[in-house]
Amino acid sequence: MAQAADLEGTWRLERRIADVGSRRLVGRFRGEARFARSPDGDLDYLEEGALLLPQGGSFKATRRYLWRFDGPLLRVFFDDGRPFWEVDAAGGGIGSAHLCGADLYRARLVLSGWPRWRLAWRVTGPRKDLVIASRFWREAGTGG
Repeated sequence: MAQAADLEGTWRLERRIADVGSRRLVGRFRGEARFARSPDGDLDYLEEGALLLPQGGSFKATRRYLWRFDGPLLRVFFDDGRPFWEVDAAGGGIGSAHLCGADLYRARLVLSGWPRWRLAWRVTGPRKDLVIASRFWREAGTGG
């Protein structure tokens, strides 16, 4: 993946959220991620699905971001325009860190195995010790 066009379209998405200290599953997300080209050439990212809780039950979950390719960098912004994280667009790897209150979020983008790819977060702080691992892949008829 090196360009916005590689991401356009619909992707299946599964996410696993685990507490590192207790080695317990906190939740699973299953749904879709859609990348749509905005008029300025950026990608509007929308994920929709269900967050499944280990003790039973689920609820609808959605997220929106703006993905911008800027030379060799992929820059991701919250839907209100605040910077979130960035990474090498061609090779993936460890992304920049994002401080949310006292919690530090560090991304890792794994592009090996393209067109399947992964995005993992390591979240540490006084209240959090999580690994959030997401897998993306296309199904027939959902491509870009």
